[in-house]
Amino acid sequence: MLKAKQNQHIIQYECDYLIGCDGIKSSVREFTGIPFDGGAYQNVFFVADTHLQSSIEVDKLSVFLNKDGLTILFPMTGKFHFRIMGILPKKFYNLKNPDKEELLAIVGKAMNITVNFADTTWFSTYRLYHKKAARFRNDNIFLCGDAAHVHSPAGGQGMNTGLQDAYNLAWKLAFVDQGYASHALLDTYNEEREPVAPQLLKTTDRMFTYMSGENFVLAIIRFYIFPLVMGILTSSEFFRKRIFAAISQLQINYKKSSLSIGKSGNIRAGSRLPLFYIWQNNRKISSYTFVNSFINSPFRIILFNLKASGLISLPSNLFKVLEIELNPNNIASLKNIGLPKSFLILVRPDNYIGYCANKVKLAELDKLMKSGYFLLPVGSAQ
Repeated sequence: MLKAKQNQHIIQYECDYLIGCDGIKSSVREFTGIPFDGGAYQNVFFVADTHLQSSIEVDKLSVFLNKDGLTILFPMTGKFHFRIMGILPKKFYNLKNPDKEELLAIVGKAMNITVNFADTTWFSTYRLYHKKAARFRNDNIFLCGDAAHVHSPAGGQGMNTGLQDAYNLAWKLAFVDQGYASHALLDTYNEEREPVAPQLLKTTDRMFTYMSGENFVLAIIRFYIFPLVMGILTSSEFFRKRIFAAISQLQINYKKSSLSIGKSGNIRAGSRLPLFYIWQNNRKISSYTFVNSFINSPFRIILFNLKASGLISLPSNLFKVLEIELNPNNIASLKNIGLPKSFLILVRPDNYIGYCANKVKLAELDKLMKSGYFLLPVGSAQ
């Protein structure tokens, strides 16, 4: 509930919950007194919105390594339109308003290719930080995104991580607000999301240090070892998939969460619902199309080679039971990702698996829903 009171030029808001999504200098975080520890990278960076004439492929991200660091070109909508980011040349470090045309000319020369920048509509310099809040919740106040953790742009992880913070918190707040869960459910936001940040900071910090560090050893790694290793890794389909899974954050899981119970084949609760393809009504569809066709039901239960009759007591407005057809194509597809000949998977609103088993065990499902978090009337245990 949100209430507003206006007194002259001051507007006061009264609300049940407050979510701080207000960036690295978060006023919400400072108000809570939650420590925000970490540091800053030694380099100064620049970012520009510009157009260029070059042989660079206009639909791909390009990274250029040089003796002073790196330059990254992000393709944008529009012909030859790029967002360019890199380490500011040292001669501009102490200038409040560096000449952007002179700077980009130096950057273009360091890229060691023929490139001309033009129509630069936006330019800014800044410092990068690697910091994390000690916790993401303080009573009824929550921290998301850069207010909770901030790191280098290596791997493009920042926005993705912030969105996943919000996704994880949103459905839990909605459940509490709608009376489907107790306030204890909100404790699992910090439980699930806070452990993700340290590992992400460690990975991006190491990667960015290798790419931007100035000492001799790091220069050797950047110029000779890194391109060689990446060339070898990207030539392997196995490593390409692993790199994609890491950068896309599909490997992040909540297996240690108190909301994750059970295992079925190679799939454990707390994992993200794996992507697989099935045949339903003579149509090939993905697992995500399958479950999200019923997005209005907060929990979706996937069944394979099991009778749905054991779940008839579930409230239909909260649970949607989806049965995968028993046919040779589906048997092969499910076996390929490590699922057994029969299974039950409970998919949470954020597409993570909350519970899985090889049989319909309503007693276990009932136990999860009555674990102290949910207030859902599952029904009589069978």
